[in-house]
Amino acid sequence: MQTQKEKIDAWLQWLETYTPQKFIEAFLRNVENTESVCQYCGENIYVDVLIGGGVADWSTERGDFGCYNSPETTDDHCGSHMPIKRK
Repeated sequence: MQTQKEKIDAWLQWLETYTPQKFIEAFLRNVENTESVCQYCGENIYVDVLIGGGVADWSTERGDFGCYNSPETTDDHCGSHMPIKRK
């Protein structure tokens, strides 16, 4: 079984052949605006890749990236929405 580093290295090698341009186009086509439900607050949330400079982040329809029900939320920091993941 491959280690995570070996998997990442193989993926990076594949990316050199596929090209970053083709990858980002396919990634955006398949991921941008994907919908889920936040497992902490129950609101519908959507993936926004481009606003974060390529880092996928979940926000509500109102553009709210923070979730006050997140276990990461403290007095100084608001945690993130988290989609429901398959098990």
